Amino acid sequence: MTGLKPQGQPSPTACLSIHSHQGCTLLTLQSEDQTNRLTRACLSALIETVETLAQIALPTPLIIAGNRNFFSAGADLNEIVRLSVSEALEFVQLGQCEWSNNSQGL
Repeated sequence: MTGLKPQGQPSPTACLSIHSHQGCTLLTLQSEDQTNRLTRACLSALIETVETLAQIALPTPLIIAGNRNFFSAGADLNEIVRLSVSEALEFVQLGQCEWSNNSQGL
């Protein structure tokens, strides 16, 4: 996969891994505590990875998965409480705007 880490290797944020599995591209959320909380870095990496996969037009379906216990526990509340108002707004808009803008092409 051009422009991405080798299959099975975590992204630079270590919150994602990419594998090819039975004709599908499997993008797995991962965290040390197995809750897969969405930090700003993880959400940015997820968006960047999905955009990159869309640009290289993989001929396989994309599956986004978590682990056996969690897909994702949601936003990392420990990170959120430390955000300024402008950072919090940016975080909310990151998920809302990016996904809605890309829904037509994915």
